[in-house]
Amino acid sequence: MADSSSDSDNFLRGRVGRRGPLRATHSRAQNHCTEDVTTKIHTLASTLQDTNRNLRHVDQMLGQYREYNNEQTEAIATLKETLEQSIGQLRSQRLSRNSGMRSTSLSSLC
Repeated sequence: MADSSSDSDNFLRGRVGRRGPLRATHSRAQNHCTEDVTTKIHTLASTLQDTNRNLRHVDQMLGQYREYNNEQTEAIATLKETLEQSIGQLRSQRLSRNSGMRSTSLSSLC
């Protein structure tokens, strides 16, 4: 019976001895997992900050483009006005010439 008692003591010691390293391994795995999650969170936070910075820059660029577009629209409107005035003046001059030429041709006939 002494043999069976020592066998069972050895069995229990073997199991207890195994639990220590298993717990340590589990703890190491848990720490590694926590480190992985922490690293991923830091990476995500850094990526979000970069994205935020990029979006602000894009927003500024769009604002500048909007201002530039407004200036171009105003310049185009001014050019269109000037062109319409020039067209009106040319038409008036053409009508004046045409009516002057008719008067001259009519008076030469009489």
